Amino acid sequence: NILKRGKLNIMVSDQETISSWRMKAIKEKMLLKESRERAKKIAKKCALHLAKKYRIKKAYLIGSSVGMSTFHHYSDIDLLIVGLKPELYFRALAEIYRFLPKGSELDLIPWEDAHEEIKERATTEGEILYEKPL
Repeated sequence: NILKRGKLNIMVSDQETISSWRMKAIKEKMLLKESRERAKKIAKKCALHLAKKYRIKKAYLIGSSVGMSTFHHYSDIDLLIVGLKPELYFRALAEIYRFLPKGSELDLIPWEDAHEEIKERATTEGEILYEKPL
């Protein structure tokens, strides 16, 4: 096998090639895990802001950030919220976008507008980020 490094061609064994690919896969897996954890922290910050300022009742993290679908580096954050007044939706969305790193996306989904399947999956597979105490 020949490994190209810039203008150099380096002869490597099959074992070295396999080892190199294995290390690359491990590194990629670690980076994805870090990205997912970062997305969860941002989602939590958004949920707490919505709870404090807009008095939402509950916030679920759904989608790829909690393993409901395949997570990748460009995955968005899906936040399903209960109790946000419809007339405050766009103001709240604009405010929480301040917490996102440049280039990140967030879907803010009001419970009242969500399909039944999304609600069901949120309650069974989603992660509760905030719940108003009784």
